[in-house]
Amino acid sequence: MEILPGKSYLEFMAFLPEIKIALSEWKLVNIKIIDGADSNFTIDNVSELIQKQFHDKEGRIYICNRQELLMLVKEGRNSEPKVLTQKIEGALPQGKCEIQVEPPTLDNISKLSITVNFEKSLSELAMKRKARVEKIILIADDDMYMRMLIKKGIGSHYTVQEVIHGSEIVAAYKKYLPDILFLDIHMPGKDGLENLEAILTYDPQAYIIMLSSDSSPENVIWTTKHGAKGFIAKPFAKDKLVEYVKKCPTII
Repeated sequence: MEILPGKSYLEFMAFLPEIKIALSEWKLVNIKIIDGADSNFTIDNVSELIQKQFHDKEGRIYICNRQELLMLVKEGRNSEPKVLTQKIEGALPQGKCEIQVEPPTLDNISKLSITVNFEKSLSELAMKRKARVEKIILIADDDMYMRMLIKKGIGSHYTVQEVIHGSEIVAAYKKYLPDILFLDIHMPGKDGLENLEAILTYDPQAYIIMLSSDSSPENVIWTTKHGAKGFIAKPFAKDKLVEYVKKCPTII
């Protein structure tokens, strides 16, 4: 089973004549990740897991875009759609799959459409936050003026806690279990990137927004790839703060 990232539908169609003699033995599977699913689980992850499950099968996986792939797999003449679907579900993390068996394509290939929702179930810590009446925001920044701007920007509806030294952030997080952590990258003692990793190890569903005057693409990409829910460049606008607060799943 071969993964072909970034390949177009035309290339997919160009492969069909190569298998024309044995079309009845092939299955076409269209897999989509729905909007709102776990953003940390990408179509690349899906394709890699499916490739492992079907490593002994002839076929190709075409990554169409960030939410969709097409798979052509040689399953044999008598393969049942249900069996194929079970194999795909078995390859993926626990989630909800909606399966639709569609009429054969114009080229007479059996087709399955599978929509997958990898929405995360809430962890024990996240459930505790969601059930708590008090909504807590933790600001980790050694700049008093920046802490003041954040407090002013988010309004007075939340309980705000502050920490000014990098070595104190993880302990403060565990103490307050905040709904949102605004975390500056450049902190004395232990920087924000180290704290980001440490907190996500303790609480994988932590809602962390990184702050920095250095908004280089490298910084933004690194923080979001390593679990931060967003990045705000300093100086920041009130609208950007409010936008992230409104997206927080335990505050909504």
